[in-house]
Amino acid sequence: MVFELWPHKTPKSALNFRALCTGERGVSKSSRRRLHYKGTELHALLEGMALFGGDIHGKGGKGGESTFGHGALYEDRSCIAEDAALHDRPGVLAMGNPGDRPPKTDPDDPTPKEQQRDWPSFGSKFSIFIRPEPFFNGKLPVIGVVLEGLDVLVDIARTPIVDTKKKTPLIPVVIADCGELPPPEVGAGAADQQTSL
Repeated sequence: MVFELWPHKTPKSALNFRALCTGERGVSKSSRRRLHYKGTELHALLEGMALFGGDIHGKGGKGGESTFGHGALYEDRSCIAEDAALHDRPGVLAMGNPGDRPPKTDPDDPTPKEQQRDWPSFGSKFSIFIRPEPFFNGKLPVIGVVLEGLDVLVDIARTPIVDTKKKTPLIPVVIADCGELPPPEVGAGAADQQTSL
């Protein structure tokens, strides 16, 4: 599958996703885990709707870590900007998973620790939507779109699930390899990047 990333729309999230695809940040100093999607599993599938992955800690969707170095999570409010990319087409790639919750504390947030924060924070988890899902506009930042392989996504989403509540695939769906492709000569603008899983 080939994705076009939109760093001009969501610079923080797109940078994080790209670095997790290339593995260029090496090993996390805090968790001692590789900051790389290679070898990780998609932890949930919703046939006809979406695939969820990116838990580089292997905790079935409950783990994950960003590449920013100041902790596992970061905030990205770019999805509420006036010109935010929308969940308006098949193949939308978004950072985070539905139901992600804010952490209790964030080193970059001046809000007093005792106050409950209400903005989701993201680590390494991502969602790929098979159909338009406007419900997630303003909730998960859209970082790009599938350029090649949407049919593969649809086929993967048909994998039988073993847990009807968690939507865990019966057969492990593993990202065998991933990285960044050289920029195309024609097509995507200078601000866009292509990444493959």
